Amino acid sequence: MNTHLKQTFIFLAGFISTWSAFAQVTQTVLVEHFTNTRCSVCASRNPGFYNNLNAQSNVLHVAIHPSAPYSNCLLNQHNTAENDARTQFYGVYGSTPRLVIDGNTIPASSDYSNSNLFNAYLNKTSPISISVNLTETGNDITAKVVVKAVAAHTFTNLLISGFLVEELVNYAAPNREQQHHDVFRKGIFAMTGETFAAPANGDSIVFEKTINKNSTWVLNQIYAIITVQQPSKQSVQAAQSLKLTGSTGIGSVTKSPGVSPTIYPNPANNTLTININDNELTQVRMFDNSGKLIFEDTFTSEQAITTTNFPSGIYHIIIATKSGITSSKINILH
Repeated sequence: MNTHLKQTFIFLAGFISTWSAFAQVTQTVLVEHFTNTRCSVCASRNPGFYNNLNAQSNVLHVAIHPSAPYSNCLLNQHNTAENDARTQFYGVYGSTPRLVIDGNTIPASSDYSNSNLFNAYLNKTSPISISVNLTETGNDITAKVVVKAVAAHTFTNLLISGFLVEELVNYAAPNREQQHHDVFRKGIFAMTGETFAAPANGDSIVFEKTINKNSTWVLNQIYAIITVQQPSKQSVQAAQSLKLTGSTGIGSVTKSPGVSPTIYPNPANNTLTININDNELTQVRMFDNSGKLIFEDTFTSEQAITTTNFPSGIYHIIIATKSGITSSKINILH
C-alpha cells in the first residue's frame, strides 16, 4: 500500500545508477503479502502492517490472495491458480496473513506493525538493475523488462518473476476490509520464476511478455512489479513500472512541490539542460512519445542531455529525488 508518488519514486530509485560498469545500485525491497478477504485475523493485523509499510521509503508491496484458508475469497477467485502457485512457492499455503520479504519467509508470530520488521533488508546495494515499462495495444498489455549487470558479480543462474498489480481495489469484503492495496492480478512470468543466465558485467538481457487485459481491471491503476532472485529465493533486485494511463504506457506522475527543476531550452535542438536547485541526488528518465525509454542517468546539480540524434517530436521527462517527483513534456526540434 503506497501513494502513487511513493510508488513511482520507489520504481525510479531501483534504477539509480551511473550506468558505470563499476558501481552497484540501490536494492529495492519487495514484500509479498499473503492475505485473504474472508480472514478476520488479516483484518485485524493488516492495518498495522500497512502503517508500517507506508513509513518505509524503499519497499514495494504486492498482496497475494491464496485460496486457503478461505477458497471463496473474491480476490483469489479472480486468479486462483497463480495466487496459489506463488503462495506454494514459498511454502506458506494454508494460513493468512503471511509475509515474505526479499524471498525470506517471516514467521507468522512476528509483529508486522513493528518498523524493525524491515531493518535487515534496507540500505543494501545490488550489482543488478531492472527497468520495466508497460505499453497497451488493443486487448494486450506488453511488459518490456531489461535486466542489467552494473557491477561485477558471482551469479550464474537467476530467477525472474513478475506481477501485474492493481494499486487500489475498493471492495467491502466479508472480513470488513474496505480497501485492498497493490492487489496481484496476473503473472508476467511463471509464478515459480523463470530461470535465466545472469548477464556479464555491463551486459543486459531483455524480456518481453504480453498479457491479455481483463475487463474487470481499472487500467489506470495497473502497474508491474518485477523481482529477480537467486535460486535460493534470496532477492537480487526488484523494480516497479509506472501505471498504465493509455497507449503510451508512460504513466501519470503527480508533480511534487519538493521538486522544482529548470529544463531548458524548450524546444531543444542539440542539447537539453536540467537544473536542480540543490545538490540532492536526482534521477532523470526520458521517454519518446511511444513510451520507449531513450535516456536515463543520475546527477546532483545539473544534467546536460545531447539530443542531436533524437528525432524531432514530443518527449516525456520524469525527474525523481527523495523530495518527490515531477514530469514534463519537452519538444525537440531540429
